[in-house]
Amino acid sequence: MRKLSLIIGSLAVAGTLAVGSQPAKAATYHNGNPSVIRGYWKTSADMGAYYVFHFTKYYNSNYAMVKTSHGWHKPSGGYASINPINTFNYPARYRKLSAHTYYLIPTKKSAHFHYRGANRMKIYKKSSKKIGIKYHYAKGGWSSYQWLYKK
Repeated sequence: MRKLSLIIGSLAVAGTLAVGSQPAKAATYHNGNPSVIRGYWKTSADMGAYYVFHFTKYYNSNYAMVKTSHGWHKPSGGYASINPINTFNYPARYRKLSAHTYYLIPTKKSAHFHYRGANRMKIYKKSSKKIGIKYHYAKGGWSSYQWLYKK
């Protein structure tokens, strides 16, 4: 009887160790931008100007819209785009952190280039018409959320 309980106990321990020692799955990164953020997004108007962000599958672009006496228009000149230091300028890959939060980093091919600006970004989708972007800078850490609205 004692041998039987010893055999059963050792089998239980061996079974637990065999099942518990499986390696954890690594986080999966997907190429491009998440499909939920693709399209045109804009900031709220401030002092007669707002910024438009265009997220495509692989790249991001941005430009300013200025209000004049003739309405809103895109200026041609130095004011037409946001300073590249204040944006994420890499071809991206992402992983999903939670139901509404995405973490973007540069692709492996573009990571060795010396882009200016943020080196990674978190995107929080508040609703279908509102997202928050948080940039990470190598020297300054994480910024506060910048809220964008569907254009």
